[in-house]
Amino acid sequence: MIKPMKNAVDQNNTDDRLNNQIRGFLGLWPFVLGLAFSRAGIVAINYGSYIETDAGIFSEKIILASLLLTALALPILFSKDRQLGRSFVHVLAIASVLIAGALLAVSAVLAYLGIEDQTANLALGISLALFGRLAMFYWLRRLKGMSPLNSIFAVFTALALSEVVISLYVFLPDSLAYLIAAVLMVSQLLFLRKPDLASRAPAGQKESPPSNYFEFARALMSKKQFLFFSATGIGLTSIVIGFLRGYPNGMAIAFTAQTRIGYVLLTVALCVLFIVMAVKGHHRIMSLGIWITLQLLASLALFSYAAFPADLQIGAVFTTTMNAMMLGFAWYTIIAFSSLGFKDPYYYAIFTFMAWISFRAFARVALYGFAFISGNTLLVSVLIGVALLLSAQIIYMQYIGIARSEAKNVIERFTARKSAFTTIMGLDEHNSMDDIRKTSMVQSAKDVGKQFLLSEREIEVLSLYALGFTQRRVAEELHVSQSTVHTHIKRIYAKTDIHSRQALLDYIKEHAV
Repeated sequence: MIKPMKNAVDQNNTDDRLNNQIRGFLGLWPFVLGLAFSRAGIVAINYGSYIETDAGIFSEKIILASLLLTALALPILFSKDRQLGRSFVHVLAIASVLIAGALLAVSAVLAYLGIEDQTANLALGISLALFGRLAMFYWLRRLKGMSPLNSIFAVFTALALSEVVISLYVFLPDSLAYLIAAVLMVSQLLFLRKPDLASRAPAGQKESPPSNYFEFARALMSKKQFLFFSATGIGLTSIVIGFLRGYPNGMAIAFTAQTRIGYVLLTVALCVLFIVMAVKGHHRIMSLGIWITLQLLASLALFSYAAFPADLQIGAVFTTTMNAMMLGFAWYTIIAFSSLGFKDPYYYAIFTFMAWISFRAFARVALYGFAFISGNTLLVSVLIGVALLLSAQIIYMQYIGIARSEAKNVIERFTARKSAFTTIMGLDEHNSMDDIRKTSMVQSAKDVGKQFLLSEREIEVLSLYALGFTQRRVAEELHVSQSTVHTHIKRIYAKTDIHSRQALLDYIKEHAV
């Protein structure tokens, strides 16, 4: 009778965790809609709703000009040691949404009247890119401090939703598509209330502190180093995207109806895959996993261009999907560094977009502007291959360095505990069995903590509590108040649905894996 009862408890705990995850995801809907509608508005005008890989050099001119304007704020944000005021951020968000919506509405009117003026379109595009991106950055700012799982869900759900919306624009007249984009942009005001910017989704998903972004132990590398290496990897990979988007002469590659649908389906499928893998606990999906995916897409695009030179749209499917997935990773990177860094989130947002879009645009302009490169398929293919190889080398050298640092830290921690080492080697005359029991109990407590999605601090409390420490002793060990320890223990009991120390010890002994 005991086993069936315990199996039932395990099933109930699993159901509770799933319900907590679902409630946490539902709490993210404003962020998802905000990101999706902001992107859908920008893409409708500046990228021609991806009827082609983009709107050609017109897109790159707009992006570079808007980035230069945005970059003017970087020195100010860098010099500030505190965050921008909440009221200022809220007013900026409202203004950005309203102005972006108005620009889309003006574009709809011009398209309906059949007025085409290159200078006007360029000014509208630059302004929309600037204010639409500020609206986008606002929602990324609101995600600061969110758990990695919530962050992955938010950014890739928003990316998938925006792709669906943008694909619908393709079947509509430009004037109607721009008008819908304007309505969606302005609709953000409905859930852009003046918030506590530290507010979060339901606690079932919350992790504190958010130190496991990119799934590396704390202090392996400084944040500045990791930000630099990440930006370098993003920049070099973006050069590849820039070359691929305009292969081989810098001009946009047109989609057929079939390849346009194929691009949307592939992008949405990858978004769903990333979310599912994150939910299942594949912790390196946003570190090694994302880079492998990006490089695989680049390789498939380059192969398709070479194999089907008369049907470049096939390679364009992988190219545009790669660009979309890079956007998702850029969003995640902004959330990660905003959560871990001390600068204002707008700083990390601008820095990341500069690293991504500027390199992509420069590569595209080089294809179009330099005669000895433009149209030379062999040379362009070699340049893409070299850029892809360099990006892979720098990215993986970065992770090898981190792995070495991690191994060094593990060795130092291991050798520092002489008693544990001598116990394992059978050289300790005193308390060897006791040391082994403690080591085993701590590891088992960590395993149980992972099963019940306990926070890092709750696992620490559980480990000491399972060793027989009193709440007072646990508080002294962790340098916190006794009431804080009591609160953590109550949360542990609630999450595990176990309500006594002995029952908790029994569960740890039997169910730790």
